Amino acid sequence: MYVDDGAIYAVLATTAAAASRARQYYTEVLRWLDDNGLQADPSKTELMMFRPTRANPNLIGANVLGARYTDPNLGPNHITTVSHLRYLGVYIDHRLDWTRHVTIMANRARSNIRGVNILGNSVRGLDFLNWRKVYNALIIPGLTYGAQVWYTGVKQKGLVQKLQVAQNDGLRKIAGVFKTTPVEPLHNLTGVPPISYVLNKLKHSYSLKLQGTVPNAKTQTILYRDQCRYWPDYVRPITNLSHSFIKPAESTYRPLGTADAGPWGKPRFTYLPSPPPHIVASQKHRLRDWDFHTLHITVSPLVHNTKTLAIFRCSFGGKTILTGCTKGVDYTQAICRAVYDALTLSLPSYDGPVVLWLRPKAIPDKILTLTPHRDSHVTFDIRQLITIYLTDHDSASVDLIAYQRRWPGTPTRTELREQADLWSAQVEIADTPNNGL
Repeated sequence: MYVDDGAIYAVLATTAAAASRARQYYTEVLRWLDDNGLQADPSKTELMMFRPTRANPNLIGANVLGARYTDPNLGPNHITTVSHLRYLGVYIDHRLDWTRHVTIMANRARSNIRGVNILGNSVRGLDFLNWRKVYNALIIPGLTYGAQVWYTGVKQKGLVQKLQVAQNDGLRKIAGVFKTTPVEPLHNLTGVPPISYVLNKLKHSYSLKLQGTVPNAKTQTILYRDQCRYWPDYVRPITNLSHSFIKPAESTYRPLGTADAGPWGKPRFTYLPSPPPHIVASQKHRLRDWDFHTLHITVSPLVHNTKTLAIFRCSFGGKTILTGCTKGVDYTQAICRAVYDALTLSLPSYDGPVVLWLRPKAIPDKILTLTPHRDSHVTFDIRQLITIYLTDHDSASVDLIAYQRRWPGTPTRTELREQADLWSAQVEIADTPNNGL
């Protein structure tokens, strides 16, 4: 009989108490192993302490350097505290910093890419389709190994970039291009999505897998029915595991079409990054005039009760016909969701000219760029709505204008807060699109 990768954990108020409890459990395990003719390997036994980053050492205690115990076969022994260890192929740091794990996975991927170079070159070897199969079978699993444990998508741009840089080497190898070739067109050419999409897909798939487990599975009960927990019954820690049990929303990702990574364009769609003053003045006059039948959609960002919101207002003939509110992790995501909601709700009943008023100036560039980014799935849906609208209505047009914060035609900050309070009182603001009415 052979047992590998066993783990004992204890959660208590101080570091000394937690180390003592873990040592007590380990001693019980050693006695059970001795009774059954087995023995633990002291050289592979390690101790790691986790504690909050800003914890007061006067309250929880100082770092524990190790623990002494008595082995029934080997006698007195000692476990040394380590700052990082490898468990089930995942490199864990005592500060829960995943830089080391991501760096090792990226280096392994580069090594595998160099290793498969013998399978082909620019003259003879594997064709494009087989290269892609090898990449998906060998490189991607190693590059994203353990992503369900560490990936959250929040403040992890540096970690994702490390993996993306490693993937860039593989894309250039598959396509057989120079090292100086831009990466964005290679995603469309090879059909391999950016690593940020792959990580989100793995997280989404893992969440679906957990939804199908039995109710008494360890992964479902460890957070609230485990004997080693220290927190009260009514507390459930916010972890990747607890987030994964929340029913995931339907994925809105669609692969990008074969195109250059430049700005998006369409006939009868106009966007001037710096429009002349007379054009802006003309559109402002139409927004307030009852005689012009133009649909104006104004989106205003706002931070309300620590939440990043975007409030949209649809006006026609000088009268407000529709309002709504969306939420996002930042201004860019909230505004993109607001634009999507406003177009979804207003375009089906309209067939004339449309003017989108957005701020700040970086938002239109984000919506129109074909370069992959975190909110590519939302901006893709926005461009699809505009394309379908212009295709179905020959007389329709869409103008995109970036306006200034202090323009008198937009709602004041007080009005925005009042509207946000009203929506918060009526219905909880959702995280997904199609939530404003």
